[in-house]
Formats: sequence, structure tokens, C-alpha cells
Amino acid sequence: MRTYVREPEYDGLDAVTARSKARYDAQVIMDQMSFQSFSLGAGRKDDTHGIKRILWHIHTHGLWKEKTKYLKEGDIFLIQSPCTDFEFFFPGLVKKLVKRKVRVILLIHDLERYRHMKDKNSSLGRKLRFRAEEKTLIYASSLIVHNDKMKADLAGSGIDDKKMVSLEIFDYLAAEADTAERKNAVDMPLIVAGNLSKAKSGYLYELPDNTEFNLFGMGYSGEPKPNINIKGSFKPEELPSKLDGSFGLVWDGPSAESCIGATGEYLKINNPHKTSLYLASGIPVAIWKEAALAKLIEENGCGITLENIGEAKEKAEKISPEEYGKMVGNTRRIGAKLRAGYYLKTAISKAIDMG
Repeated sequence: MRTYVREPEYDGLDAVTARSKARYDAQVIMDQMSFQSFSLGAGRKDDTHGIKRILWHIHTHGLWKEKTKYLKEGDIFLIQSPCTDFEFFFPGLVKKLVKRKVRVILLIHDLERYRHMKDKNSSLGRKLRFRAEEKTLIYASSLIVHNDKMKADLAGSGIDDKKMVSLEIFDYLAAEADTAERKNAVDMPLIVAGNLSKAKSGYLYELPDNTEFNLFGMGYSGEPKPNINIKGSFKPEELPSKLDGSFGLVWDGPSAESCIGATGEYLKINNPHKTSLYLASGIPVAIWKEAALAKLIEENGCGITLENIGEAKEKAEKISPEEYGKMVGNTRRIGAKLRAGYYLKTAISKAIDMG
């Protein structure tokens, strides 16, 4: 039997951001691969605090034990990580399942070790989550990690590289009709999609004046500028038909000169989901040259790499309409794979074959 935990769908912020898109897409892909699913119904832990949070963990632990007691030797159990319905007791549950010879596959979305790698003032709760995460990575049968750089980094910290599969890039399920009629041109504005707040995307408040930008998302609080166009926010499934511009910018951190600090270090090893959004939308990518996904963009001819955002205009001006058209064609070939769930389906099959 192949099974996974179906996550609850939340309204509000989740409905207008892409932060849950990859997880929901993974569920659709697993359904297509004939996985069965079950729901825990544990409720949202974000709504609990103090002793109620501890009781929530204990209650949820009981739900997991009850739901997984029917799994038997040879069954495949795929878990999206971090798990939205579990933390502190999770490593023990994974260890027991593997001991029962259930194949537990973790699909990594985020890792605590990277998100807060330079935070020396982590709370006790965060430290406990980090330790639980480390144990879970060790106990799991197989790991689907973002890319080869993340694989190498985890191997360097003691995780068995023989049980890891590189996803390469996250899929982005979308209908072809959403992107087929788009008219791209190399002299159009750069696109930025995502959280536009200064706290999350400080570089947006240092953008060069020589380049025009189309911003999609919420939270922008900068002064109005003639080269910055605020396009509004849309649901993840609507975005591919709304984006317009020359390149989708993949950048992070407080500076437009380089991706610095913890966010820059993270970009060197993770797969930003907005990269998948742009490619699935048929839009070539402009990405920081040291980002983990820069190699995929270069090898597939579906974008450009940048040392700083300011050089985007100069690089774009050197690209002829014919060269840009070829780039768009390459992008659409990759985008078709992303919209069909090719990368996750391939990674899951490889992880299963490891058994």
C-alpha cells in the first residue's frame, strides 16, 4: 500500500500566497500515482499556546499512532516535511514505523537547520524542533531533498547520501491554457512575485531606477516610483495567467547588490518555489548566480544569472529578440514538465525503488 497524510486546506492568507501551493500540488501528484490518503483532524497548532500546545502534541501523537497502526511491512508512507500536524514526538513515530519495515519517505519542503542557521538567539521551542528534525532525517527510510547541493550538505552532516534523492526543482501544477497566450518580450519589466514586505524582501526597497519592475503580491510599503508597478495579489492557481514581464526575478535578502546573510546562504541550497511559478508560466528566470537553481537555469537555457539586480538591464539589452524567443521556447519545455508534476513523480519513483 502507498499512503500519505492529507493536509487540511486553510482559508485566509494561505489562499492568496504560494506557501501552501507546493504541498497541495504534492498531494495531487500522489493521488495521480495511486497513493491512498488519510486525514488526522488534529486542528491547527498555531491556535494553541503554553500548556494547550503541549496537550495538542500529546493528542496529535495519539492520532498518528491510531492512523498508522495498520501500516505493515513493505508499505510506502510518504510524509511532507515539516509536518504540519506534528513535531516533538515525530522522530519516535518514524523510528517505530521503520522498525516495522514500513518505508517512510520524507519530502523535504523546508528544514529548520537552514531557515535559522545564523540565529544565535533561537527559542527553546525552535531548538527542540531542530533536534526533532535531525533525528527524523536519520530515522527515515528515504529523503527527497531539493537538489544535489542540499544532498551534499546533509551528507556532510552525517545523513546517509545513499538514501537521498534530488528533486531538482519543485513542480507547479497549472493548466496550459493559463500560459499559452502570453506575449513575452525581452524589453518588458522584471517580475517579482511573493511576499513584498520590507521584513521579508528588503531588496525591493533598493531596486535600481534604470529597470522597470512588475510586483505581484502583498505587503509592499515603499514610496511610489515610476519604475515600480504594483500589480496586486492573486491566488497561486491564478498567477500564471496574470504575470507579465521579461524575466521572473529569483532573489532574497535585504540587499539588491547580492543575496547576503542567512537568506543568501539558504538560496545556495534550496529550491525557491517562485522559480517554478515563473517557469510554469512560460517566463524565463533571472536568478542570483550563486543560487542552487542557477545551474539548472543555465543548463536548460531558460534564463540569465545575475551578480546584482542592477546588471539585469544590461544583460537583457544584449539579448536579441531571436535569442530571447529561443529562451522562451526552452522555458516552455521545462514549464510543461512542471505543470504535469514530472519532477516529483520521478523523485518519488526513485525513492520507492531504493527499497
